[in-house]
Amino acid sequence: MEAWAKYLKNTWGLNASFADRVALFINWLNYYGLNPSIRSGFRDPEKQKAMRALWDRGQRAGLRARPAVDSLHTVEHWSNPDARAIDITTRDDSTASRIARALGIGTGLDFRDPDPGHYFDLTSRA
Repeated sequence: MEAWAKYLKNTWGLNASFADRVALFINWLNYYGLNPSIRSGFRDPEKQKAMRALWDRGQRAGLRARPAVDSLHTVEHWSNPDARAIDITTRDDSTASRIARALGIGTGLDFRDPDPGHYFDLTSRA
């Protein structure tokens, strides 16, 4: 589990404590045969803005929902990635979201405009 958390932090730019929970989440997704695939972790604010502009122009390939203005994907701490969100595709978004909720991870399926496959650090909302 520790190796997974380190990978998530170093490769995907996740916040360390969030990476620990996501590592556990991914293990459970694999246990249930949901074949998780990470699509996005940290992204700089300019990339987030560009993705939003593409969505608004109707160019939505690879996007499942409109990228947010203030995204937990873009969090930085002392100029280092410290993302509090990750996008993971699975065979079943509903089951994956139930697992996430059980682990205290927020899910984009609970948004007013659902964002399937989006998971975020609930502690960052406090």
